[in-house]
Amino acid sequence: MGSSRVAADLWLFVQMAFFGWCMGLVYDSLRIFRNTFPHSKRWVDREDLVFWICAGFLFFDWIVRHVEGALRGSEILATVMGAAVYQYTISSFLVKNASYILRLVTLAVKKLFFPACLCIKWLKNHLKRGRILMYSHLEKVQEEKKDRGERKNNGESRI
Repeated sequence: MGSSRVAADLWLFVQMAFFGWCMGLVYDSLRIFRNTFPHSKRWVDREDLVFWICAGFLFFDWIVRHVEGALRGSEILATVMGAAVYQYTISSFLVKNASYILRLVTLAVKKLFFPACLCIKWLKNHLKRGRILMYSHLEKVQEEKKDRGERKNNGESRI
């Protein structure tokens, strides 16, 4: 009876360590995203807040489901150890190389679609110019109609 309890506790410890490892992996995915698509500190702070709230909810959901809510220090220790093992083993390698690869991919996509973007920009500018010309032409036509109407009212003729 005692050995099965120890085995269950050991298995829970391994699961919680894996959970910590996965949390590290997910956070590194967020870091890779930030390295590839830089954005403001405000958005970085918001992303971190959402990550830690979700991680906390997932952690306590796991505890409630698997240990019936009995939070022990060993679960917290296992989670922290799993995250630390991940951080000190493959984290920097993964973030560095994945960020580099994603930057290359986004650069290739930008170069591939750059001519299309130029065409769209050119069309947009020409449509805007055409709209401006159309509005200026309409204003002139309206002014001429207004002038004709005033001349008729005053009894003037064009001849």
